[in-house]
Amino acid sequence: MSETRARAWAGEPPRGEDDARRRLMAAAVRCVQRLGVERTRLADVAAEAGVTRPTLYAYFSNRDDILRAAMLSAADDLVDRLQRHVRNVDAPAEMAVEILLFCLREVTSHPGLAPLLAPTTNLESAAPLVPRGLEVAKRAVRPIVDRRPDLVGEWDEIAEVMVRTFLSLVTVKGPKRRTQSQLRAFLRRRLVPALGL
Repeated sequence: MSETRARAWAGEPPRGEDDARRRLMAAAVRCVQRLGVERTRLADVAAEAGVTRPTLYAYFSNRDDILRAAMLSAADDLVDRLQRHVRNVDAPAEMAVEILLFCLREVTSHPGLAPLLAPTTNLESAAPLVPRGLEVAKRAVRPIVDRRPDLVGEWDEIAEVMVRTFLSLVTVKGPKRRTQSQLRAFLRRRLVPALGL
């Protein structure tokens, strides 16, 4: 093995294309954590992963492509954990409240997703995430629709209301700070009727 190849990938070549993509996305998340979305360059991600820029281009077409893939991968992982979290909640109204509380807690602390919520994040640069983000949101609220099949026709709107409520709660400071139980009660009073549950 050549010295250059031994240094690439920090001396640990990937086990295949999926492993390479996963490791590059993890490096992108670390860069975004350290530098922010706007200041993260492809060269930063390559250095963090221990590869050259041409190696990065073998897996991703540009900087936005790798950042989008990393954030959507983190979102998919979040939805998987969310679905396990609400598996034993029977009432759709309670499920909606628990979904939102889980997302508020997890997204704001998840290294792959929290950067999207930073006040400096350029919403235009996040725009390509929106259609896929709504698909992720639909998947997140699927347990509600599974419990209430009569709401299948309203699935898109339920996901939209959940996303809009989530975004307002993380970006607009309320008139008072609420404890977890106060927030839960607030969501029962305001979110549940908005969803028609």
